[in-house]
Amino acid sequence: MTRELTDLITISHYLGSNPSYVQAGGGNTSIKSGASEMLIKSSGVPLRDMSETKGWVKLSIPAIMALYDDADLRQCAPAEREKRVLDYFYRSVVEPQGARPSVETPLHAILGHAVIHSHAVAANALTCNINAEEMFQAIALDVKGPPSLFVPYVDPGASLAFLLREKIREYQQAHTVSPRVIFLENHGFVCADDTAAGCIGLHEAWMARLEAYFGAPEELKDSLSAAVLDVKAIRAAFEKITAERKSEPLVVRECNGLFFQLAASSKHLQAFEGALAPDYVVYNGPAALFLAPGFTEKEVYDAIAGYAAFWKRPPKLIIVKGAGLVVAGASEKLCAAGEACAQAVLQISLLAKGRVKSMAPATIKAILTWEAESYRSAQLT
Repeated sequence: MTRELTDLITISHYLGSNPSYVQAGGGNTSIKSGASEMLIKSSGVPLRDMSETKGWVKLSIPAIMALYDDADLRQCAPAEREKRVLDYFYRSVVEPQGARPSVETPLHAILGHAVIHSHAVAANALTCNINAEEMFQAIALDVKGPPSLFVPYVDPGASLAFLLREKIREYQQAHTVSPRVIFLENHGFVCADDTAAGCIGLHEAWMARLEAYFGAPEELKDSLSAAVLDVKAIRAAFEKITAERKSEPLVVRECNGLFFQLAASSKHLQAFEGALAPDYVVYNGPAALFLAPGFTEKEVYDAIAGYAAFWKRPPKLIIVKGAGLVVAGASEKLCAAGEACAQAVLQISLLAKGRVKSMAPATIKAILTWEAESYRSAQLT
């Protein structure tokens, strides 16, 4: 096994083994091999599952960088651009042939030797905060050395890469070096370093700084009640709807514990009224379905049917106010992914004391139709 692959597995397992850093198939990592090749995480594969034989792709950096010079690409309609970017991805692959690299591959290509892109809850308590940019300025100005970079929200993939390339050029003109730390609004945290160990150390230092800034989250006792979560009625309603639509049955399960009961309390409901970041659209859906306690099976059926009519898909996350959460998915793996993401959203809201903002509705709808995100979800089916 090469040194580069060893380093990639090391930073991937570091990130993927901590659910407060990434959830489900989210986050990505890369290691450069000279100026011509890069090893990067495969799309949708959990970082913790990467090994010598799976979960990574080696690709040609010049072949990926060519998309930045494709003037027509920026003018394409989203669906056409997505298809053409995917063509660049597949043409860039050195090994294994047919593998699909992370959707953020163009972003990694323009950063340093070792790159970590996390969806850490401490970082997203900032990036998803209603005062994100002001908060960033307060934290970043207190750090010695070249400043960090804050990037306003733009859709993941090529759109983000194009914007970030311009931001990095501006940064280099101002500071003569490339940024080592980047905060992506309503998305996540990126850091780059000359070594894998340095990249891990940089990520750890920033997570410690952010955790110290936000302080300990509130006690897990606020707004709890004795409401009962009737999973049987919810499961029966889903079974009826999938049977009527002749669609595949869904796995439906409760997220147990007082932690998830807190998510159903009024202070944190707004964190689930939309989606804080792209990954939460993928694994939790565009928004949660909210139910009041004491519902009947018919009321649940009508609520699910109304949600499906509006969003063109059934809900993946159901919150019974004051009682708890239920996740639904095509497999146990997707239910586990949904639960992990719901837990991360609640942790973000706890650190931010409920002062979080969702992505815009138009953005959420665009992500729902994005083939790259559908592909990522399918990797856990």
